[in-house]
Amino acid sequence: MPERNRYGVGILCTHPIQHYIPWCKLLAKNPEIYLPVYFCHRQTPKGQSKAGYGISFEWDIPMLEGYENRFLQNIPKDPNVFNFFGCNTAEIKEIINNSKFGAFIEQGWFNKSFWQAIFACWKSKTPLLVKGDSNLISHGGNISQLSGVMINLASNIENMSRMGKNAFNLIQKYSVQNTADGVVDAIKSVSNINNCLLVLFFEQDK
Repeated sequence: MPERNRYGVGILCTHPIQHYIPWCKLLAKNPEIYLPVYFCHRQTPKGQSKAGYGISFEWDIPMLEGYENRFLQNIPKDPNVFNFFGCNTAEIKEIINNSKFGAFIEQGWFNKSFWQAIFACWKSKTPLLVKGDSNLISHGGNISQLSGVMINLASNIENMSRMGKNAFNLIQKYSVQNTADGVVDAIKSVSNINNCLLVLFFEQDK
């Protein structure tokens, strides 16, 4: 639970990702922010290869230092970050319900863990920001794996960040976000940290 006089921001990621870690570390240095980062899956060298790198390896930078983090219990028989059922971490629901976060950030909506957190945020009325990398180019113009039910559910997400114009085109095509008002730009760089903080705090005064 966030400490008194500190703004609680929870983050849910599939696993430690090299270009997110500096962002988490920088946010964690802010004395006004309580920032726990939750991971769904503990990636292996073999998993890195399956992710598209083609070889098994481990990152040569410290991925778990400089910020508070916790690996959730991932219960699938085949835990992974590639399909919807590869991440199933039911405990995130209780964490969100009990932690009274001022805001919660998610890496996307493409696995079960993310939807467990989304429903928990809706239930607890926790302000939610969902980041999306998906775009029409990388999926050949269509997102077949998103069922109509998921698309309709995603349209209720009030605040989303998109990585560039192509990601925004996907959001518009599938009406995941009905208007541009709740969609903000995001850049995979810590140089954009002030914009990110602005997004996090704008719900605080509502």
